[in-house]
Amino acid sequence: MQNFNLPRRLAAEALGTALLVATVVGSGIMTAYWFTASTSFANPAVAIARSMTNTFSRIRPQDLPGFIIAEISGAIAALLLMSWLLQTTGAATPTKRKAML
Repeated sequence: MQNFNLPRRLAAEALGTALLVATVVGSGIMTAYWFTASTSFANPAVAIARSMTNTFSRIRPQDLPGFIIAEISGAIAALLLMSWLLQTTGAATPTKRKAML
């Protein structure tokens, strides 16, 4: 049997997860910042507010509907992806857990 230090392994797992999340989220924000006008707000309320400003990240009013549709589409795509990734096998669904008790 292999000898291991659980606190050290847990710390390594936490650090690895933090770095992965920071890298993925950071790269997404950086890409949106440099290659789009919205700087990755991903929020229709902020997009509406940005359409009323006169800054470098301003969204032209005529482009606003497209940004809102894109943000909602992205949210739906993320929901579908996470629903697929987190689907259960049926063995631990809340309804079946209640029936077992």
